[in-house]
Amino acid sequence: MSQHIGDLENSLAATAYQETLNLYLGLLEANQDVIVVDKHPEYLSTKLGKELAAANGLNLIEVQHHHSQIAACMVENGLDIDS
Repeated sequence: MSQHIGDLENSLAATAYQETLNLYLGLLEANQDVIVVDKHPEYLSTKLGKELAAANGLNLIEVQHHHSQIAACMVENGLDIDS
């Protein structure tokens, strides 16, 4: 997750997204084994996530974005899924 970058259909925002992704991967030295993307097949972030997963032999999980937004709010507020 990152700050809001904007509509990735805009070339400047798409470039900023890729730069931010590369920055976070380097800074966090993440050893991910799964990539999670939005279910919408035409989102640029989805396409990039699928490419990243395929290039690195990682598992891919597709999530509807409203579900992920609610889950993030629940985690941020310490709510259990069974609450």
